[in-house]
Amino acid sequence: MHVPASDIRNVLAYLRELLGRAGFEVVSSDYVPDALILLRATRPALLVLGPNLRASVGTRQAFDQECSKLPVVELGQEFSTLHAGEAGTDLLRKIQARLGS
Repeated sequence: MHVPASDIRNVLAYLRELLGRAGFEVVSSDYVPDALILLRATRPALLVLGPNLRASVGTRQAFDQECSKLPVVELGQEFSTLHAGEAGTDLLRKIQARLGS
């Protein structure tokens, strides 16, 4: 399933705002090689992943290796189709569960 770049940017903007208001420092990228650099440079406490990550085999393997060191919450295919409040509440619940708070 191809998601238009504008939709991805809208979802990222929503996530940055939602998580920022919940007290989290947020960095984001819609490009796996850039996300890999951010992972290595910022050492986040948690990673939120969208569906359908696309990258070269080597980049994807390196990304997956970095992800294995962190708690991860994955957004399902349906995330961008849910009501924003419902999607946000569910995501925050999943994050709190993964962080044990």
